[in-house]
Amino acid sequence: MNKYELYIKELFSNPTSVMLGQELTNNLMRKFIGLKADYARKIIQRAVSNRIINSSSPITFGKKQYAYYNRSYKLDYNSVLKLCKNSRPPIYRLLSIIKSNKGIISYYEALKITGSPLKKSSSKISQLGDIINTLSALDIIEITKDSRNIIYIIDSKKVANPQVLIDSHFDNMTIDAAFLPDLLRWLQNHNLIDNKNIVFRNKNKPTLGATHNNFVWDAFAYTNTTGLSPILHKNSTSEEKKTLVVIDVVISRKYTIHDLEGFIGRIQVVRNSVKTGVRKILPIVIYKNTSFNVTNKIKAYGLLNFNLGTVYGEKIYEIIENFQLVKSHEFLGTKDYVKKMNFLLSSIRDSGQENNLQNIKGDLFESLMYPVVSGIYPASSIVQSMDLRKIKDVDEKEYYEYDYVVYSHNQNEIVIFEMKGLKSSTVIPYGDYNTKYTVKWFTGRTLPFAKKVLKCTSDMPVKGCYITTAKFDEESLKNLKELNKGKLKPNQLDFYYDGEMLLSLLEKKGLANVKKIVQKYYIE
Repeated sequence: MNKYELYIKELFSNPTSVMLGQELTNNLMRKFIGLKADYARKIIQRAVSNRIINSSSPITFGKKQYAYYNRSYKLDYNSVLKLCKNSRPPIYRLLSIIKSNKGIISYYEALKITGSPLKKSSSKISQLGDIINTLSALDIIEITKDSRNIIYIIDSKKVANPQVLIDSHFDNMTIDAAFLPDLLRWLQNHNLIDNKNIVFRNKNKPTLGATHNNFVWDAFAYTNTTGLSPILHKNSTSEEKKTLVVIDVVISRKYTIHDLEGFIGRIQVVRNSVKTGVRKILPIVIYKNTSFNVTNKIKAYGLLNFNLGTVYGEKIYEIIENFQLVKSHEFLGTKDYVKKMNFLLSSIRDSGQENNLQNIKGDLFESLMYPVVSGIYPASSIVQSMDLRKIKDVDEKEYYEYDYVVYSHNQNEIVIFEMKGLKSSTVIPYGDYNTKYTVKWFTGRTLPFAKKVLKCTSDMPVKGCYITTAKFDEESLKNLKELNKGKLKPNQLDFYYDGEMLLSLLEKKGLANVKKIVQKYYIE
């Protein structure tokens, strides 16, 4: 060995020592005065060729730098995390959040945290696919899918039982998305966003974010609320003249610096995406809790931020904790399930935020109906929040989400349930098959679609059941009564139930506790 190789061997005498190319080059130049950078790099190449040290080639860590380490060492999770802190911040953020999140993150959340575009747009911006390829090649992470076809990134060496963790993580993502409609309504009421062109994550598909400018967001909207507008609000219809509002929401866990930096990274790209000047953007961060350091960073960046306690009062923390419990896979259908639902709805009422949490109440109604559905269909496969889809052409998929899909071999039927936990004074219109939240949307669009999709996998007839705490208008009732006489009516149920009919059903089925809750919190 020559003097250079002896020095390099000494530098890596600690088996866990890892250095990037620039750091190793600088060490050589400090040790051997007058040594040029180009020659130092050649010395390093020869040291690798002579099997004195290992190189991460072909994988680089920022500015085309390789990592170098002891021959007996293999790069692991923590060493890659340390290497990427300054050289590749998006990878550092991703690995940090996976580590703090029990070893798992969804692909959607990874897009947010790394600030990755959906499609390649600039050589300077890392794409999530490239990041995943790098970490997979280093055997740092694994990619897996669940039964919903949702992609997750996991630390395979940390995760002993992936399926349990995946179910738990999906529940948490559902929590984040479930609060969005009520939060957006609160922002509208405070004139921070307009009531048109609002796009947001859906609780039934929490990994399908709102796409804008080649990035995903939890929600985006537009606003004219930037001081006194020179254009009267009612006359301002062009989105180009409005300020884009992008919203980042984390409720199921602590909002971290990694969430914030991923959010800022996406904002900066969008701000500079216009040909002249910069895009007007109003960023909003909403969280359950965060650190003092992150709060200061948010303020330094000039972002609007709202703690849920500020929006809904301190009672919201207890509500979230219990909401997470009743929505978890482990708690579903347990003996305390209905009791906990009653306590949660009572907490919402006591908080004085019942009107501001209507979407959460609607979501809880769907959950409250689980004992009803499972009682009528014992020993059946019951799938909640199921999406059914078919490919229309190469680039387009049509799909719809269903509150419950029941596969009953005993009754020889598949039943599609539509659940609407609304105020009993609400009247659901008949509408048409192009208008959501109408009877015809279900009977003329989503139910026929489910029949077409499911007949490809099962010979059992597909039927439907529309359950609500509200009322139907006259046209709806006329059509629903006709459908109740036909083949779409389930064997053990009517095709539809309004609030009063639902109470009668609960009485008939001996579900007094559920009836009491529905009567107290939904039927006025």
